[in-house]
Amino acid sequence: MLLRLLRSGSHVTKCRAAISLGQLSESTLNTTCHSSKKKERGSFWCFTHSSPQLPEDLCKVHGGTCSIEKSFCLLEAQALPLLIKTLEEKEPAVVEAALGALATLLYDEFWEQGADAIAEERGVGPIVRLLTTGTPRVQESALWILERFFRRNTFREKYGNMAQMALISLTQDGTNKARHYAARILAHLNILQEQSSYF
Repeated sequence: MLLRLLRSGSHVTKCRAAISLGQLSESTLNTTCHSSKKKERGSFWCFTHSSPQLPEDLCKVHGGTCSIEKSFCLLEAQALPLLIKTLEEKEPAVVEAALGALATLLYDEFWEQGADAIAEERGVGPIVRLLTTGTPRVQESALWILERFFRRNTFREKYGNMAQMALISLTQDGTNKARHYAARILAHLNILQEQSSYF
């Protein structure tokens, strides 16, 4: 129902649907691997990403058994394509809410797997474009996400040139938070030293 509302609702409805999807996605952490780290070994059914091979029915981001009904996983709900499409909306609040939902796949426990999942749905380019078209709040959210992507050499090589000029501009004209994240990404791209005053 939330995906249907995100696809065809009003701006307010789309915004609230995206926020709700993000909140549900955060619940995934409490029903797969993230929660198991707080439990005694063997008390929760979970596989870690260090396993040589994960069975095919395990979530490629969370590493455990995910479902739409029980763990509210965005991948299982096939929500990624629609959330990425939502980044093209004109209403900043809707875009920011969609970025917030996508960010739930990039938490420290599994950010690499989440980055791969978003990239497979061609989500990196639209997020990079928000650096020049988004409001300051949207830019900050996009930068938080992109900082994780640009930790990986694969994404630096593929999207670094596309993002470079916008990042340099944000270190000069962005908000304090945007300047900080833009500088960190430029450091990943070996364009700015980590000793820079931007940090």
